[in-house]
Amino acid sequence: MSHLHLWWDVWKSRHGFPHVSTGFGSTGFMDERTMENPPDEFPFNIRIWGAMQMKQRVSCPVIAVGGIRQVQQGMFLLEQECADFVALGRALLCDPEWVIKIKQGREIVSCRNCRKCLWSTDYHKCPGWREYHG
Repeated sequence: MSHLHLWWDVWKSRHGFPHVSTGFGSTGFMDERTMENPPDEFPFNIRIWGAMQMKQRVSCPVIAVGGIRQVQQGMFLLEQECADFVALGRALLCDPEWVIKIKQGREIVSCRNCRKCLWSTDYHKCPGWREYHG
């Protein structure tokens, strides 16, 4: 992946952080629209694919982020050593007790994965947030 090599060279020259996070978005030089797509059968998004590619090339910890909404997804990524850590975003916005509930075996309120995140525009419109706050 030529973008991955470019990214790593820039990162090394600018930052001294001892980890890599794949939270690249739709702006900047790590634009999803210009990146190689994961195989069709790959069950996660391009950010997770990027984490797997980075994990194979670096010796520092890799944090995968993007689209992880269910505990099974995160556990799969960790168990298969696709990343060293997983980061949650929308899952925690919908259910701030997500991690505690998982530890306790309780039901979580899941992000509905709206095409345009309703929490970020007006959290009162977010179906997950509304369910959590009942």
